[in-house]
Amino acid sequence: MLVACKKAGYDFTLAVIKKWLNHQALYQIHKPQPKFIQYASFIDIQDLNNVHQSNTTPFSHCKIGNRIYKHRHIIKDVATRFRRSFALTNKLSAQVAKAFQKIYDDPNCPLIWPNVLIIDRGTEFIGESIAERDHQKFEKYAYFRIKRKKIIARPSVKHRRLVGYNEPLLPSYTEIRHLLESGELEGGRRRATDCNWSPEVFTINSYLIKENQPVLYKFYNGPKRSFVREKLQIVPPDTVLPPKYILKY
Repeated sequence: MLVACKKAGYDFTLAVIKKWLNHQALYQIHKPQPKFIQYASFIDIQDLNNVHQSNTTPFSHCKIGNRIYKHRHIIKDVATRFRRSFALTNKLSAQVAKAFQKIYDDPNCPLIWPNVLIIDRGTEFIGESIAERDHQKFEKYAYFRIKRKKIIARPSVKHRRLVGYNEPLLPSYTEIRHLLESGELEGGRRRATDCNWSPEVFTINSYLIKENQPVLYKFYNGPKRSFVREKLQIVPPDTVLPPKYILKY
């Protein structure tokens, strides 16, 4: 855009162009996703089989006999990062229930029914999955030691910003857009033309503060889930909407 402005005879600086873009509603919803998101840490969870995370992820189509396995169901123990997976032909509830039963009833598997099971919302676990985040760098380089049934996890990556009571708060009633999960608006797999941020503007209703954890925000009449600061985009009061001939479509 800077080059186009210069060719048209304007002398706008890059800072002026960025400021103008940040006040355009169309740019706000297609703004690139943040490169880093400070997720909540599970460092306080130290008991084996206390909390498990579970999700389904895509699987390279593998044909065995007359069956084609398209997905895998993953269960991960939060304290140890130990995980087990089970191949699925589909993501129907009957298949997922069978996977839970097979993994938890296996005498050779250390995983048993936990006190808390964390899954994504929806019967098909749509969205950015917990299991997929398992492959992020901070998970790969986590260190832990086992003392009887007590697991003391020691993540190698510290918080990159202030969290907990030291984190600057966004005031209540601040108007924001939230980062969308894959397929949240239109369903299915993510497409290049999909919005990155919610077209609808929400207002902050409340927040949860916990020591050594990022602040979690909730909205008026918005999604039921909570959001960390990186997943929020403040909407300037003088945001410019697209022309009416675009809005009617």
